[in-house]
Amino acid sequence: MDLRDRIWVRGTPDVAEQLDVRGCVCEAQSLMGEVPESWKRINCVAFCRSVEQVENLPEWVAGALLGPILQPQSALEAVKTLGTSISVHAKTATILWGGVDTDTIEDFKKMSPAGVATLGGIWNYADPVNAFIKLNRAVAGI
Repeated sequence: MDLRDRIWVRGTPDVAEQLDVRGCVCEAQSLMGEVPESWKRINCVAFCRSVEQVENLPEWVAGALLGPILQPQSALEAVKTLGTSISVHAKTATILWGGVDTDTIEDFKKMSPAGVATLGGIWNYADPVNAFIKLNRAVAGI
């Protein structure tokens, strides 16, 4: 397997195509409306800040990162969060982020995401390796 098959870039589908990588993560708004046909051939994950953005994504978008659900532990200041009572009816796989750790994972599981993403839920612990192992076991079944 070529290493490029494992690389995702933060940028537009044009950047992913130029670099010949697996796909891109970009702002949801940039994928709305008319886009070049070439973009539809690229694996795109949309960075969404609201349920409405996820639900309005075009069908060709491969996935959505939705958050922050709870206050991210890695954030330097308080941010507006979506909360754990949201209901998402997406046409694409949705990965939730923001405040994911072993204490909150059950709340995330109730929302039936395709997956969760975390930074502070691992790196903010004194033993990040052990935090990763515990969280990995807790997310089994998502």
